[in-house]
Amino acid sequence: MDDTNRQEQISQLRAVQDIYVQEYEKMMAAISGHLASMDALGRGIEMLSKIDLIRGNTFLMPADSGLLLKVKDVGETNIIMYVGAGYLVEKSIDDAKVFIEKSIKKNTDSLAMLSGQKEKLEQELFKIDYRINSLMQ
Repeated sequence: MDDTNRQEQISQLRAVQDIYVQEYEKMMAAISGHLASMDALGRGIEMLSKIDLIRGNTFLMPADSGLLLKVKDVGETNIIMYVGAGYLVEKSIDDAKVFIEKSIKKNTDSLAMLSGQKEKLEQELFKIDYRINSLMQ
């Protein structure tokens, strides 16, 4: 193979490699987002499981920017929760737990799918890298 043809193939492979790297970075960001969401959902389940401990008590509640609000539980049996797309709904504690558990399941399923896709991308990137290195020798 002549040098010009080899350089052209290397250039094409590097262009494909760049596209794969961009997709890989997007996938890693999506995985990171799902992990953060699952962490927050886990904290929600933990908080709901401790709801009886805070009934009738005053406690500090975290707010954005490092603020803590001093709040007193007034014995409500329902909570207001964010369900996505800008909507807040009132749910019983048990219904909120079920909703959160379903959200955790959806995130777990999405993570499994993304992990499989990530593996395939890694394999393709390895193959491209190997071909580039072979052409450079």
